[in-house]
Amino acid sequence: MIDKPLFYLAANFGNSEIRDIFSGTRTLGHTGLFFLAFLMPALLLKSQKWLALALGILTHLALDTYGAVDMGTSRNGVLHMILWPIFGTSFPQYEFLDFHAYWSPWVGRPHLILEILGILALLILVIRKKKTKKKDVNRP
Repeated sequence: MIDKPLFYLAANFGNSEIRDIFSGTRTLGHTGLFFLAFLMPALLLKSQKWLALALGILTHLALDTYGAVDMGTSRNGVLHMILWPIFGTSFPQYEFLDFHAYWSPWVGRPHLILEILGILALLILVIRKKKTKKKDVNRP
């Protein structure tokens, strides 16, 4: 929700410096800094909501790290991404210049099934939340 729009905007409209920074679909939202940006408020405010977000980001990082290595990204490239900007301000290069090029390697892999299951889980949560709100509104 963060990285892909940044990448496609940079690829299509950015100057060379912007394209060098946002050089793939795994950028700012896949960094340890992004995780820390949510973990720190969780710890400082002792907030369960911030902690839930931070743990979700950490889980996303873990699963995407596995997916990136499985799709051929070197372990050094993944480490570079997670520890950004320690090794420089650019991210590992990915050659996905459009939506089709991004998704085509995923077809036939277990990752696609997991992505679909994740989307279905989110839809179920949204539907349940809406039903709960309707019940709360109808209570006297």
